[in-house]
Amino acid sequence: MASEKIPAVVGQYFTAIRNMDPDAWLGCFAEQAISYEPGASTPLQGHGALRQFLAGVLGAFQKIEMTQDHVFQSGNRVAVKFTGHGTGKNGRAAVFEGIDVFEINQEGKIQTMWGYWDPAARWRNCRGHRSSEAQEGASLEITSSYNITSTGRRHRAGPRS
Repeated sequence: MASEKIPAVVGQYFTAIRNMDPDAWLGCFAEQAISYEPGASTPLQGHGALRQFLAGVLGAFQKIEMTQDHVFQSGNRVAVKFTGHGTGKNGRAAVFEGIDVFEINQEGKIQTMWGYWDPAARWRNCRGHRSSEAQEGASLEITSSYNITSTGRRHRAGPRS
């Protein structure tokens, strides 16, 4: 695998989110890729689960922009500190940030991804007028059972109301 393929697929991942293009986003992942997302009760595996997750995310926004603030590569892994800005379906602005870590396979596709972000921050201003499709499609469990501490470690949080 050529190392120039690694940043390319990560760039395509963020571009697909900005374009709200689920097919392009899924094209970044290997067929049986696994994604560990905060708020998801189990790891997301395969294109079907990933598509359902993304439908929940994109379904809450009119517009979403995610910038790659810092990119760090080590072998076939890439860590990206990102910042997101969006406008929810309810018209309210949302700002969120986090870190995604990608493991890239020999074909230049994302094989495994670990997301470190606070779902509550992402959804804080976007709640309200979410479509039932987005609510059903989100494996997110927006009332997340995980929080991210200041050290970046995830920990299980108590129930939220």
